[in-house]
Amino acid sequence: MIRTLLESVPLWEALLITVGLVLLSNELGFRLGIYHRGTQEEGSDSQIVSMTGAHLGLLAFILAFSFSMSAGHFADRKQFLLEEVNAIETAHLRAGLIAESGGHKIMSLLADYTATRAQVSSPDTIAQIIKDSEAIQADIWAEVVQLSKKEKLTVMDSLLVQAVNLVFDLHEKRVYAGMHNRVPPNIWVALYVILILSMIGMGFSSGISGKRSVVASFALAMSFSMVMFVIADLDRPSSGLMKGDQTIMVNLAQRLKKSTP
Repeated sequence: MIRTLLESVPLWEALLITVGLVLLSNELGFRLGIYHRGTQEEGSDSQIVSMTGAHLGLLAFILAFSFSMSAGHFADRKQFLLEEVNAIETAHLRAGLIAESGGHKIMSLLADYTATRAQVSSPDTIAQIIKDSEAIQADIWAEVVQLSKKEKLTVMDSLLVQAVNLVFDLHEKRVYAGMHNRVPPNIWVALYVILILSMIGMGFSSGISGKRSVVASFALAMSFSMVMFVIADLDRPSSGLMKGDQTIMVNLAQRLKKSTP
């Protein structure tokens, strides 16, 4: 439910919401600090500063952890794409070495499969692309099954089966990496809670001291908000700004189309 809510909000709206939450939290803390300014006990200023510093340190740690997680997922998606391209090309080349006509049929299906995988995905089309890919997989496997019915399998037949299996495995890896391997919702909740509490603490500290820089407060709000924006962007493979480059898959689709009998 939390993930659905998070992903239903466009990235730029999420950025504006985050900036607004940070500024409102800072202002709330500042007002509370002014209200309690005359009631603080001796030595409480240093305690407030220490607690605010601890909050900011914890926030920085969770931001760094979340950024590392989302960046790792982004790198995994790029690596799986490269591995899938290599696996498809290997399977296509091995299918071309099969003497029977089934080898040519598999080559044609792999070319269609690559063209399907090369499509630019979006939240509205990704489910259909996965469905079409799995339908072509079923056709490819049906051809492989026909090859396996020969009285004696050759070494090349076995290598082709191995290559096709690898193509299917990498499809599952890419689907999982793109659809499920994401920053957990509870981390997003923790991020926003600690961000709000940290900004309230900073504002409270400013209110107690009676001094505040509006420019510095806005710059801080933008800094934290932009980091969270980048984390969210990396965590959205199909709707973010930093999408994986499909150029190598597109180029492969073009090559296979030309080389397929």
